[in-house]
Amino acid sequence: MKYIGLVFLLLPLLGCDQASNMESPELKALVQAEKTATSSFRVIRKEQRQNLLSQLNPWLNSSEKSEIYANKEFVAISTKALEKEFLLRTQLVRQVTAPSFNGLKTRVVAFRLRGQKLYLMEATEGHFVTDSLPANLLLAEFPVLYKDQHVVVFDFNKGMSQIFVASDWVSTETKHSPKFDKINVRLSYIEEALFANNALVIRQVAQVETSTSKGAAVSPMEFKYYLSPYLPDPTFKKHEPQRRDRFGYFEASALLKKTGHVQNLATYFHPQKDIVFAISANTPKKYKKAVREGILYWNKAFGEEKIKVIEAPAGVSAPDLRYNLVQWVEWPTAGFAYADAQVDPRSGQILNAQVFLTSGAVLSTPAMIRGLLRRVQAESSPGPLVSLKGFEKHSNCQWTWNKKMLLQAVQSLGANPTESELMHFAEDALRSLVAHEIGHTLGLRHNFAGSLGANYGFHGHQKTMDQYFQKRHVPKGLAVTSSVMDYLSLNDNLISGYQIAEGQVFDYDLKAIQSVYKNKHYEDHELPLYCTDEQVRSYIDCQRFDAGASLWANLVDDRERSLKALPYQILERYIWAKNPA
Repeated sequence: MKYIGLVFLLLPLLGCDQASNMESPELKALVQAEKTATSSFRVIRKEQRQNLLSQLNPWLNSSEKSEIYANKEFVAISTKALEKEFLLRTQLVRQVTAPSFNGLKTRVVAFRLRGQKLYLMEATEGHFVTDSLPANLLLAEFPVLYKDQHVVVFDFNKGMSQIFVASDWVSTETKHSPKFDKINVRLSYIEEALFANNALVIRQVAQVETSTSKGAAVSPMEFKYYLSPYLPDPTFKKHEPQRRDRFGYFEASALLKKTGHVQNLATYFHPQKDIVFAISANTPKKYKKAVREGILYWNKAFGEEKIKVIEAPAGVSAPDLRYNLVQWVEWPTAGFAYADAQVDPRSGQILNAQVFLTSGAVLSTPAMIRGLLRRVQAESSPGPLVSLKGFEKHSNCQWTWNKKMLLQAVQSLGANPTESELMHFAEDALRSLVAHEIGHTLGLRHNFAGSLGANYGFHGHQKTMDQYFQKRHVPKGLAVTSSVMDYLSLNDNLISGYQIAEGQVFDYDLKAIQSVYKNKHYEDHELPLYCTDEQVRSYIDCQRFDAGASLWANLVDDRERSLKALPYQILERYIWAKNPA
């Protein structure tokens, strides 16, 4: 975002790349908003509405005035805050089946007044390779309801009639893309506006246009907008990933530099500040210990007590700007979990994160296991998370139970497992799963070569699993993976969860964290193998849900397990065919 400067009566032209040195303190001061959100914005409550409506600008017709009444609150901006930089974070919250969320691209924005319209502009910094020509990035247009020399009251809901749906987290980008794909909002109103964590929080209830295999459709959704003064942390150091062949970090959207090259920034929390995760209050008491241990696993990788865990207050649910929240969702038929985060687009600093954890991801009863197995067998594929034009088909991570793992669970637990066996099974699996998703919130991508760090042979491993199930014992020195960021087989998932409770940290996880958070350098021979999502089809031993360091042994073991599982599979198919419910 650049400005022409003082020659034009000190009028900053947001988006015009005319200044030669945006890094100068004078220019930064020119665009910096007041440090508190309440200094720049106001929320007009119900009791103030009538007085405001009596003063509505005369150019509004009766239909426009009628629409305004639907909004519970109005939003106002101080005239001193016009043309200043704010951070706009947006969360998309689906409303069908169960509310679930995804963070959309965070943008540095400013408001510009032109006549009876207020415009939302995005900063041009990082979007252009030159400052030789003026440029503007227009995002939204808001009708002005009232204005004077101090304040502009505007219809935020009306302006947000289309939503840009690019993700805040990206995999490696080799070139810059503008990320202005959008969806259209058909119907909407503002349900709530308030201040929290130095941000204006606006909740919009909406119906949006979507697409399915059968054609156009609509979906009920909510959008949460967080507007805060853009105050980048001067002590946070940008980190450009240098060793993508050995480590995987999520990145902020690629930035264009004046040199013409693309800058990719790893996303991570501030290395010198504590990271606090909150466990949602509705998490069942019997599972909170395992969830806590899964979160705190990463302190072993940091080599210090960097991560803290608290319990979120009752009634608080994700996404919530005030917390890095691990959200429990009571949804027994959904055996999946995923992670989400929002970042400073100019530095890569992770600002807040959350984990979506369904009760179906915890296999707590044989009936639940068999129910999920029938569901998996009945569905050829889980389908996309959301079918929005221009929206990513899948999240960066959506861990889910698959058929192979569920068949292993049916076999391993047997027909009548004890309550103690089930609890150990559920806790170990949950501990490993939570550690995996928290790893994502710390900025780490998948490492599907984790299983190649195993040191066991398959014939001896079955004896190990028998000891695990029967005596709750795992041999010292056993390695099933180099990373919880892999998608492990069920058995290895359980063992890794057990080892996390015993205080073990896996080699790749330690070195990936030390590399990005502590800037530690490793020689190639010191590093475990690494591969991630886009490489699964490129390398035969880069696979999801595989086990062991030997590809051949894994294939033989899979065949043997498939034969052993055949009676279970036939029986479950028969039961499902006779009674799908």
